[in-house]
Amino acid sequence: MDVICGEQDNQTTILKTCENLNVRVVGFYVDGHEMAPKCWICGANLNWGPFYVKIVKSVLDHSWKPAVCMPGIESDSARLSEFGKAVPEPVRKEVLAKETLLKQGKFDIFKGPLKDTEGRLRIPAGRNPDLKQLAEMDWLVDGVQAPTPKK
Repeated sequence: MDVICGEQDNQTTILKTCENLNVRVVGFYVDGHEMAPKCWICGANLNWGPFYVKIVKSVLDHSWKPAVCMPGIESDSARLSEFGKAVPEPVRKEVLAKETLLKQGKFDIFKGPLKDTEGRLRIPAGRNPDLKQLAEMDWLVDGVQAPTPKK
């Protein structure tokens, strides 16, 4: 493995194992750069507090409606963690520039054309998936070397 990323709420075991085995690691949920100082690359740092407060207030004022909600980087519910020491300055600058564009709604991560690992067109050229498509995504993009998930 060159890089490991685990999507779990407690990444302590993953981070410490990567650090012990000298394997690069990308984190999720919380900033774990202090637990793996020599192997940390970066990660997503999630902050659901403000989102939950907004939902609770809408319930209390009777304006809540059921909906698929995916608050992202533009709402500050998701942000980048600290960069690891091994991330070169030009890469940091490029990533931070993309982060700014994402927050401004000027950069699309999943803009088509995108094909799955079996070569099927999943998102046509120039199109962006909606929240429902992203929430139901059960395929991997072309180039990912892993078995296709089975339903």
